[in-house]
Amino acid sequence: MLNRINWAAIFKGLCWVVTLAGLIVLMSFVEGKKQSQKCTDVKILIPGAGNFIEREEITNLLQQNFGELRGRDLHNISIHEIEQQIQKIPYIAAVKVYAEMDGIIKIKVQQRQPVLRIINAGQQDFYLDNEGNKMPVSSNFTANVLVATGSIGEGFNGKVESFNSALVRDLYKTAMFIRQDTLW
Repeated sequence: MLNRINWAAIFKGLCWVVTLAGLIVLMSFVEGKKQSQKCTDVKILIPGAGNFIEREEITNLLQQNFGELRGRDLHNISIHEIEQQIQKIPYIAAVKVYAEMDGIIKIKVQQRQPVLRIINAGQQDFYLDNEGNKMPVSSNFTANVLVATGSIGEGFNGKVESFNSALVRDLYKTAMFIRQDTLW
């Protein structure tokens, strides 16, 4: 009867049970450390050479809306609210905020990519980004893009929104064609 017992299968099953139990214990330790971890630093990453927005501006925005983040418990810091506040900046296309195990909050920002600058009939100037949305000009950086001036009736109210007129649509299509064509 002892010869019929499959000791290899029992050993394999026991190894799986021990591994699973160890994993559960390890995850509980990680969760406990996460609950007690304090924010040690905030790192803002803005890839690319030309920046419409500087790190200091994002740091000031965080300071105004959330106070000092360093030294606070990570579980008391709302990552989602930080993302929402930064996303309101008109130069930002996407933002990703996350906390690392060592207490560092990382903020990765993707800027809007302008393809056309428009100076309309009322002398307002604004950019159109690669998704066709209007965005304001920046005092920090001037993009090297095509400029359209003249009798353009499309206005800009400071909000990131899509264009309305057929003329601006045609200008946008032309700018996108020139940008994508290697000959130009």
